[in-house]
Amino acid sequence: MGDIAESFPSDMGDLRDAADHLIPLKLEPQICFYGRGDRLAVENSPETPCLRLNRGHLRHWLATKIPVQWNKRLCRVEEDGSRVIAHFEDGTTASGDILVGADGVKSVGE
Repeated sequence: MGDIAESFPSDMGDLRDAADHLIPLKLEPQICFYGRGDRLAVENSPETPCLRLNRGHLRHWLATKIPVQWNKRLCRVEEDGSRVIAHFEDGTTASGDILVGADGVKSVGE
């Protein structure tokens, strides 16, 4: 897992224990990609750290101590000095130091 674990607060718990899609099996994750006639494959090791995570469990882990409100539709973003304010269709707002857009592959484009 390398440096990624050091990027999160220690009170979030272990990422692998929380979201590994192989649990309860005691197997190391493997990933293989094929493209343009090439094959790239790795198995988790100190030289090639990798994780294969359950998406729902990962989202739950990432939301630790964050009051997530699902199914909001963003209308506009306002910057006020060092703050960012997100305005939503339902009339609510949220503000913070950073705004991350992560609506995924099923995003509704306009």
